[in-house]
Amino acid sequence: MSHSMMMILGGLILLTIMVSLQKGGRAAGAMRFIPIWLVISVVNMLVGVLYAGYSWNEEFRVLLMVFGIPAAIAFVVARVVRR
Repeated sequence: MSHSMMMILGGLILLTIMVSLQKGGRAAGAMRFIPIWLVISVVNMLVGVLYAGYSWNEEFRVLLMVFGIPAAIAFVVARVVRR
């Protein structure tokens, strides 16, 4: 399994945990996940650029995927749960 897929899976697991354990409501857990996941995703990008030798351009495209997929799912969960 590629590192990107593991990161996306990790994001989905974190989202599930945050939605399940949130006391203020599941929608709040999903929305709180997004900034936390953004920080984790940016750190992952920086590790790829600074230590793994990838270019900023390559890693930015990976960042969009690694952050975007779990964040989009979190946004949908937050919208669906509110209704």
